[in-house]
Amino acid sequence: MPIEVILTERIRDAIDEVFGLDSTADVLKNELKSWQRSGVNFNEQATDGHSTHVKEVINRNDANIPFDTVKKVFETLNKAGKVVYLNELMEGSGLYFEAVQEPKKVFRTITIMTIAVIRTANIINIITIISITLSVIQPLI
Repeated sequence: MPIEVILTERIRDAIDEVFGLDSTADVLKNELKSWQRSGVNFNEQATDGHSTHVKEVINRNDANIPFDTVKKVFETLNKAGKVVYLNELMEGSGLYFEAVQEPKKVFRTITIMTIAVIRTANIINIITIISITLSVIQPLI
């Protein structure tokens, strides 16, 4: 899975700026179409300081964007003579991770392995006891 970042107002502004350039390739424009501004208001601020894009991550499938695409936007703007820094473009964003689904545990297998370990430990204890006993009895014989 490619690395994805949360789409922010800055990134959307940069995407809109790329669409305004004459030198932008049609391939890049087609790639950026789904992230072009669609009348969503980013100016509201949540109480914890995050933009409303955090709510969009929950409500929309296109609220994250591959980092490679953001890098292409950055490179296109720089080639056009715009002064843009990647760290400033990424400000307020973060990595997007899908929820991790833990694999189901097979309790029967775990139980069987635990029993095998206990039996092995018991056999080792029995062998140790026999060897100690033999070492004590041997001088007496």
